[in-house]
Amino acid sequence: MSDADILKNYRDSKNRSAQIKILAELNGCDPTDIKVALKRAGLLPSEMPSEKVVPSIPIPVSIVKSLKKRALDIQAEQQAFYNSIENMKKKIDELSTEHLEIVNFIGESEE
Repeated sequence: MSDADILKNYRDSKNRSAQIKILAELNGCDPTDIKVALKRAGLLPSEMPSEKVVPSIPIPVSIVKSLKKRALDIQAEQQAFYNSIENMKKKIDELSTEHLEIVNFIGESEE
């Protein structure tokens, strides 16, 4: 592919970043070679923006300890609620059974 074809193909592409790789594959060369040709033609800034890199910032030990404690507190609170829900379900079952027994008894002894 001629330089003119590479430049036209690059200009016409919707995703220019991806097109650099595609052009390199089509031409059997490294993407760096395509970038050099594009820079020479003025189609590419001298430095292409790279992918965003989130810097690794160490978390202070005191914050880690505080967050771990909070996570354990939340877990304990959740467990307490789950236990309450289970107790409520048992109580509802007991009351439902008792209610059914009463209704059946009253129904059998109607006058």
